[in-house]
Amino acid sequence: MPTNTINYGHIIDPDSGEVVDEVMASVMRAPRTYTCEDIVEINCHGGIVGTNRVLQLVLGAGARMAELGSSPSAPS
Repeated sequence: MPTNTINYGHIIDPDSGEVVDEVMASVMRAPRTYTCEDIVEINCHGGIVGTNRVLQLVLGAGARMAELGSSPSAPS
């Protein structure tokens, strides 16, 4: 996906082929991000069950959670 785009799609469980949720995914590529890393933000429907399911699927596919930190240019 090109950088600085918002994309509509579905999160699909790879094991069952089931559509888990409709989502909007924002793609921002380094180095033009706050952390200078590639970033994807997924916006899904509200509710803890669906959100947790999406989270577990993307983590299982190799994504990692954002970590606490400061701007790369901010003093330590």
